[in-house]
Amino acid sequence: MRINKLTYLVAGLFCATTASHAQEILSKSDAVSIALEYNFDIRAASNDLKISENSAKITNSGYLPNVSGTAGTNRSRVNSEITFANDSTGLNRGVTSSSSNASLNLDYTVFDGFGRKYDYKRLQENYNLSQIEARSIMENTMVNLFVAYYEIARLTENELNQKETLDISRERWLRAKYSFEFGQNSQLDILNAEVDYNTDSINYLTIVQQLKNEKRNLNLLLGRDVSVDFSVDTLLTFDEVNYQALEVSA
Repeated sequence: MRINKLTYLVAGLFCATTASHAQEILSKSDAVSIALEYNFDIRAASNDLKISENSAKITNSGYLPNVSGTAGTNRSRVNSEITFANDSTGLNRGVTSSSSNASLNLDYTVFDGFGRKYDYKRLQENYNLSQIEARSIMENTMVNLFVAYYEIARLTENELNQKETLDISRERWLRAKYSFEFGQNSQLDILNAEVDYNTDSINYLTIVQQLKNEKRNLNLLLGRDVSVDFSVDTLLTFDEVNYQALEVSA
């Protein structure tokens, strides 16, 4: 009964693996493009770099004068009573009056003890530091991305190889059962074949789980939903190196 349950579980994983092979293949260049656009650390570093760049401008250093201005207007509407020389009176309704004012101020410190000079240098150094930090974050993210990508490629190949080993173990177990029914094998042969099949099944399930975990890690680096399924390119190409030319140049 134990072997049958394990067989059903492995068979279900075979079907899931077959379905995943139909998923879109994520190339290395696509992975880099997605990470550069959506990775949280890279986006945060880019925002910090923009803030530092804006802060490092000469407008924030105190070298430029401060200009301020004010403006205002006052408008009123009243009713007024007028008394004439013959003691007669009159009423003016809705008399409107208005006044306006404006001022412009210019402030500039001629000498502040070289304070703004060093403030400007400090802002520039902060910007340079932000550039280095952003580059470091980007490079570390790319390293982690390629490590995860090639680990997925390795586990994908291991999964295929382990599946073939599992198929062989299953065939060996079935042959041992049939041989026992015809009196050609002992019960010990069946138990040994069953142990090998269970061991290969556990190894296969372990690789499948490791592959899922690595895909989740790569999705997290790419800044997208961790449940997105995909396949990777397992073909590696190596550039040929002309060692003789290197020796001559050396």
